[in-house]
Amino acid sequence: MLSLWIGAVLLCGYLVAHGLFSPLSAIPGPAYTRFTSLWIKYQEFTANRRESVHRMHKVYGPVVRLSPNEITFTSLEAIKEIYASSGSGYDKTEYYDLFRQFKIK
Repeated sequence: MLSLWIGAVLLCGYLVAHGLFSPLSAIPGPAYTRFTSLWIKYQEFTANRRESVHRMHKVYGPVVRLSPNEITFTSLEAIKEIYASSGSGYDKTEYYDLFRQFKIK
């Protein structure tokens, strides 16, 4: 039983440290998004993600943290930088090759 408590304390400590000292911690958003992604997962589950993210942008601006490891942008410059990557450092990993369709001759 003691090991369960120690594990729980260590897990909570890790989540708090990650939320406070992460490079993304300076990005605006509700405080709970520093520590958990449950909020955005719930929004996806209830099909409210688009509306919720739009409301967040109205409150927090063009860059918003949605979870400890997820942010969203509304600026055209950010969209061009991320999605039209052409060497910008946001290139897709080899994982995406799984979805590539090859032509059969």
